[in-house]
Amino acid sequence: MTRRTIPLVAGICCIGTSELLPGGMLSQLGSALDVDVTTAGLLVTVYAATVALAGPVVTVLTAGVYKARLATWLLAVFTVGNVVIATAAGFPLVLLGRVVTASVHGAYLATAIVVTQRLLPVERSSKAVTAIQFGVNLATVLGIPAGAALAQLGGWRTPFAMISVVAALATWGVHKATAHLDIGTPEPDARQEISALLNLNVALTVGATALFSAAMFTVITYFEPSAVAAGYAERAVPVLLVVYGVASIAGNSIGGRLAGRGRGHALLTAAAFIACCAAFQPLQRSTVTFPVGAVLFALATFSLIPILQSDVLDLAAAAPSLSLSANMSAFGAGAALGSFAGGRVITHFHDVHDVPLAAAVLALGGFALYGWRHARPASSPVDRIKEASHFQA
Repeated sequence: MTRRTIPLVAGICCIGTSELLPGGMLSQLGSALDVDVTTAGLLVTVYAATVALAGPVVTVLTAGVYKARLATWLLAVFTVGNVVIATAAGFPLVLLGRVVTASVHGAYLATAIVVTQRLLPVERSSKAVTAIQFGVNLATVLGIPAGAALAQLGGWRTPFAMISVVAALATWGVHKATAHLDIGTPEPDARQEISALLNLNVALTVGATALFSAAMFTVITYFEPSAVAAGYAERAVPVLLVVYGVASIAGNSIGGRLAGRGRGHALLTAAAFIACCAAFQPLQRSTVTFPVGAVLFALATFSLIPILQSDVLDLAAAAPSLSLSANMSAFGAGAALGSFAGGRVITHFHDVHDVPLAAAVLALGGFALYGWRHARPASSPVDRIKEASHFQA
């Protein structure tokens, strides 16, 4: 990460914090906005659905706009949405603000990866995904705990107000850091972006991402009840989440090093993810082994994410924005599928400890699609170079 990429990463951190923050204070939001917890939960559900649906649409509609300029505009819209949330008089306006922020979520992340790649030196451009994913990790480790603490001290509006301030500063920083980019360089148009997404190898990787994401969220959605069932008090769960977050940063670093090293490393990392899903089933039954399982799961999960994102970026190198945005949407769709699958397992088997086995099954489905993708002929110049390097090794 360089000085010029810091504002882009800060924007990602703001988006990640804003996305997940309501899930940790639904009761407080419901009480303050005079709605029940189920209705307050729409702030999470509607956000996820909007991310999944709006990301590709916004990307297509803005195809051809200079990416550096687009990153600034998208982050400005996100800032406005958070201001609406922080100042809303009632639940409908809060929900509107969530829709506004979610509508630019996927498009900004995809654009930020492309812009970061252009800002980094050529020999380090492959680290763009890792740098942006670091912003998501920061949101998990710092943003969400800090937001929860601010909500307890100053009410639910305070963290959203702080996010608005930081996002506004990040918007200015992105504008200053990227003002020299792109001018005079044509961007891919909508037809080129759609053509890149329709590449079967891209589609298979996006499909694998959705299933791997579902496996991840099957476990993460029920992290708190799993920890309590293992014997932890509820007050210990934030500490466990910090441990998980720190492990996710380490996993992101590992994934960044493995990305681009050929299909052997990619498939081995995916297989390790499946193994960690299955291993979490026995490990989560004790307060002694629960953190071990959580750390292994975080390392495997966040090692795999940069590999998948880098794969999409390479496969659709000529016009990557829509494919990256679709991959972000796949994460959102996977989150919805995973939380639903975990809930069905608990309802049917009446045991939260069986949730990781459902995650392992979903991860096996992702591995099948990703294995199919790597069994097919290389379909881009970057991909062909990687495959050649793999066979030479």
